[in-house]
Amino acid sequence: MVFDWKAGIDEPVVIDAVEKADWVLIPCIYGIEEVKRAKRAIRQLEKHNSKIVIVGNMEEGAERTAELRSVFADEFPDYPFFLIRKSAYIQEVINVPESVHEKAQKASSKPIRCGI
Repeated sequence: MVFDWKAGIDEPVVIDAVEKADWVLIPCIYGIEEVKRAKRAIRQLEKHNSKIVIVGNMEEGAERTAELRSVFADEFPDYPFFLIRKSAYIQEVINVPESVHEKAQKASSKPIRCGI
């Protein structure tokens, strides 16, 4: 489950989904207000599910990435942090008629397996 903290967690259906989710992904971009919102969301969500993953989204540059990672590590050291780098491909993929998997297979000579 990807949680958009702007929607809030007050609705019973949201709480139910969070409690049933295998993992709750919290996306966050670099910025003071965005980090504050993400931290507030984590504090609310961890009451219902401890399997939280923080995702730094659209990041570029090692210094900003390290700073974003450390901001969360100080307060939430037990939650994994993953990074999605800023990419023109990701921004343009919504205009591609085939899925990301199909597009990647066309570009590769080897079959690609999807999944975790």
